[in-house]
Amino acid sequence: MRALRLCLSTAVTSAAFCRENVDTPFSELGALPLPQLKARLQTAGWPATHVHAFLEAEIVRRYSADALSPDDLLPFEFWRTGPDAQPIRPDVQRRREEKRQRAEAVMQAEREKLNLFDPLDGDHAALFAWEDQRRWGALPANKRAAVTATLERGARELSQFLHQRGGMLTRSEWERAWQITEHTRAHLATLLTAGQLLDYDLRNSETAARMRAELDNFQPSREEFLAIFRLRHPLELAFAHKRPSQLPDVLAQLASAEAEVEKQIAALLGPERYDDYRLSLQPACQTLQFDGRYAQADAAVIRALYRSLLITRQRLTDAAALPASEREAAIRSLKDALYREFRTVLDDEATRRYLQEQGLWP
Repeated sequence: MRALRLCLSTAVTSAAFCRENVDTPFSELGALPLPQLKARLQTAGWPATHVHAFLEAEIVRRYSADALSPDDLLPFEFWRTGPDAQPIRPDVQRRREEKRQRAEAVMQAEREKLNLFDPLDGDHAALFAWEDQRRWGALPANKRAAVTATLERGARELSQFLHQRGGMLTRSEWERAWQITEHTRAHLATLLTAGQLLDYDLRNSETAARMRAELDNFQPSREEFLAIFRLRHPLELAFAHKRPSQLPDVLAQLASAEAEVEKQIAALLGPERYDDYRLSLQPACQTLQFDGRYAQADAAVIRALYRSLLITRQRLTDAAALPASEREAAIRSLKDALYREFRTVLDDEATRRYLQEQGLWP
């Protein structure tokens, strides 16, 4: 939606640009076939970014599915249940989804005809190339196309299945939905070699993305990342599509599987590195690592600092049992010492902000 607003804003802004730089009135430009419109804008000297945004807005305007009308909506009646209590009737929702998918296919085809996927100039081109490399690596073009088609087909089949039932499925129907995802994954395994599939997963899976976000303080080596990924990724394949939070038996299976994987990771890393690993998963440590990155501090230094915080927190708990006459001075001394240690790594502003967030400001 944000992208649509941006495109429409660009189109409106471009109307004034059009009056000054294109002889044809703006209203007539909107009626031109898109290839002619693109040629006219380029001939008039429009920047590539403006042409791209204007054409995208025109594609959406011309081909997107119609907006909801009041006749599509159910009046609210408090005794209605299930899908009947929702604003959109299930049959309307199904038709709208089918129409949306057809419209999206048409819009995608128009984008391809106009080469709107070509990288733009400057920073956009570099970032486009980087994202292409991040997603695909060295995978050949024919296999990229096959993977994309397989994923789109699976997503379309799953979406149609869910919409046909208004999203309210029985357990057996959920199992059918799971099979769609599992069949899509199985088909990917037939398209790619084992090495290609592993490389694709390391670039695109939720597990790998989460590890890159979570383990910055752990700073895994390539070998450590791969080994941990091989243990954690099967959990995603087995459970991510099963909505375990809503299915108690699946949730129990997930908890058991996670516990087993955790044991395997502990055995893999050994006591010292496993302790670093567990530390890096704590949100407060991740926040401190973010500040440490800004201060250009080594990850090991940040871990030591965070461990000092944990020790101080435990000592503060112990200090609560001291007599009142000693307690205040002991608490102040502990917090002052922690502040001084933090200031050896972070500046005063970062130290104050972090210790206040943790409730440890002197």
